[in-house]
Amino acid sequence: MSDKAIGVIAEGITDFYIIEAALNAILTESFTVNLIQPEEPMGCTGGGWPGVYRWCRQVSAAGGETLASSPLLSEYDIIIIHLDADVSTSQYSDGNITDNPNNDLPCQINWPPICDTIDRLVAVVEGWLSPLVIDPHSVLCIPSFCTESWVAVGVFGKNDRSILNDIEFYDKIYQYLHGMPSRQRLVGTKDGKFKKNTQKYKVNRSTITENWDFIKEHCLQARDFSNSVELSLL
Repeated sequence: MSDKAIGVIAEGITDFYIIEAALNAILTESFTVNLIQPEEPMGCTGGGWPGVYRWCRQVSAAGGETLASSPLLSEYDIIIIHLDADVSTSQYSDGNITDNPNNDLPCQINWPPICDTIDRLVAVVEGWLSPLVIDPHSVLCIPSFCTESWVAVGVFGKNDRSILNDIEFYDKIYQYLHGMPSRQRLVGTKDGKFKKNTQKYKVNRSTITENWDFIKEHCLQARDFSNSVELSLL
């Protein structure tokens, strides 16, 4: 039996590393995983959530009835689309997007709890992909507050229980990661903005894999992602 082929559409390479680490914990069978978006080197769609939006619009225009049946994705058994929950607070103008048909961002509501906002964000992504439909072999990965929430819990949570309180609503997560000693610091700064240390994310993949059950215990969206991946194999 050949390995399951998984394609990932993510905001960025560090998000891909965390998703890859999670898959290593979730899946017991052999698989290959490929980063489809953002392209390396960076392609015309760009990165971040606007890059995910532009990729979705491209694939929706390529034909097919479901995401898995798209002619652009025929080599994959499972498709994962990643979008951080904090995108719910964004506006299309933030990403220089002028062609969105639904004008459905921002969509944050009643936060906390996160469930209503997540439901709205799922509907946003469905609109980006329309007329393609998200089928059982396609998985939405929506970490809350963002992927860094999973990183904080997986890398530091066992030694710093204070970070576990309301972690999925904690909007200062970049400041928290930046405040770590330099040897452990996954997020630095450049030109006054936070900048992720790609190599340190890569190095910490094994820690995320090892502590995935702990992450699921404290992050509802990690648990939801695990369940969705398992269901996609049925």
